Amino acid sequence: MRIMFQVFQNLLRIVSMLKKEHLQNDYECLVNSIKSCIKNKDFERALQLIDFASRIAYQYIFLSSFADVRLENYIKNISELNFEPVSIVGLKNKVLFYDYFGYDNRGLTQQYLRGLMQLGKEIVYILEQPNNYYNSYDIYNELNAYPNATIYKLNKTTNLSKAKELIDIVINEKPSKAFLHLAPWDVVACTAFNAMQGITRYQINLTDHAFWLGINITDVSLEFRSFGYNLSWQKRGIEKSKLRILPYYPIFNTHPFGGLPDQTKDKKVVFSGGSVYKILGENLVFLNLVKEILAVDPDLIFVFAGSGNVNAVNKFIKVNNLENRFILIGDRKDISSVLQNIDYYITTFPFTGALMSQIAAASETPIFFFSKPNYQCNNLSDVFYKSKNLESFNSINDLVNRFKLIYKDESYLQSYGYALKKSMITPLEFTEGLNQILQGQNPYAFLQKDFDINEYQDVACNYLLESENQYNPQYYQSILNHFSNADISEINGGLRLRTNNYKNKHKIKRLLNNTIAQTKYYLKRIYKIIS
Repeated sequence: MRIMFQVFQNLLRIVSMLKKEHLQNDYECLVNSIKSCIKNKDFERALQLIDFASRIAYQYIFLSSFADVRLENYIKNISELNFEPVSIVGLKNKVLFYDYFGYDNRGLTQQYLRGLMQLGKEIVYILEQPNNYYNSYDIYNELNAYPNATIYKLNKTTNLSKAKELIDIVINEKPSKAFLHLAPWDVVACTAFNAMQGITRYQINLTDHAFWLGINITDVSLEFRSFGYNLSWQKRGIEKSKLRILPYYPIFNTHPFGGLPDQTKDKKVVFSGGSVYKILGENLVFLNLVKEILAVDPDLIFVFAGSGNVNAVNKFIKVNNLENRFILIGDRKDISSVLQNIDYYITTFPFTGALMSQIAAASETPIFFFSKPNYQCNNLSDVFYKSKNLESFNSINDLVNRFKLIYKDESYLQSYGYALKKSMITPLEFTEGLNQILQGQNPYAFLQKDFDINEYQDVACNYLLESENQYNPQYYQSILNHFSNADISEINGGLRLRTNNYKNKHKIKRLLNNTIAQTKYYLKRIYKIIS
């Protein structure tokens, strides 16, 4: 019975596997529905669909353009049909900072705000999506301590009403420049800033590796490395004259250290962190790398901090008997303190986290950079641009052999960690660079190295589909979470069909599980009677 059930489960998994063509077809279904909503003047619904279409385009990287001129123009059309165009005659020293997230120690909010404060700018800070978990405690404290800052939160509940609220704030405050710190699906900001003229809009390109909305509202795109620079002009179609590279530095938060698990006491700690999807890909090569590192010495413990579906990771830990040596500690608000209490850092794969690596470097922690040959998304050389030869490994054996050679050499590791810290841009250099960019200059033009990124999109999409289909299924559930059954029934095409198949598959799995449980129960009873 159990074997039959496993066979049937495998068949169900194969039938329901998500493919790139499914994503593309579903996306087109959404685009067609958006077009119909606009035609029917259901603008709020159209913006909701644009939001979701952008989320899946960002999450699965299946669009080779990394942007969609149709969505950009739909938003522009919605803006024109709902709001009169506004021409802002801005005050020279007043700057708007529009923040979708407002997360302390995440993204680039604090780096840019501190730079603007150092430059003596009058700051109008607008937060779109207040969050209870990733609060803005540090951000607010810094702004409140600065005498020339005004803070707003958008309080309305619909996309259109929030866009109107934002437009009214800008009309009242009259900034001459706007820094946009947006989510890839930020329909509110895109709708509002399409209606405003006269403001120079600086797009802070947080997600340089994936899709985002906002091409139409970008006068200057602030990249942090040459990979994003190349993707923006080669794929998104942003003119080179609009691109500037400005590397950033990490922020240390003020949360007190919550400690590490008891298993780490008197042990050497190897650490990594980020969203769990960043370590699920290419047959779990990152997890196998960790396994090989731990085999070097029984006194090594690996700790991973991050959020997401950890089922595949827990299974790997159990199968390889690593329960007390491979430890998950979840999402940590005190991540800066955590990184000050570890011994070695390994970058994640298939997706490397630049900010987490920087916090490790700022703590003078030796970092072992790992990726695959020519996977340009993981190239962090521009983030550590002062280091002439950033040591990186593209095979498990090479990294493990290097680790064996140096992991007990305290003097070398200390000097290596210190060198990494010194290889990053300083806060003062960041502020000076920002000031030059505001004056129309291009201070980090020397980092703008042209190279072909044509292969990146296919590789990235394949990694994400592998994660979806083998380790971390979330696509269909995200559809069900986002849409009601009535919503799904109104969307034509394969999206509706596959979502219904997904629901039916889970009904069948529940039925099979119940059948197996009942069969076991009756077999036990029969065995008792016979014995």
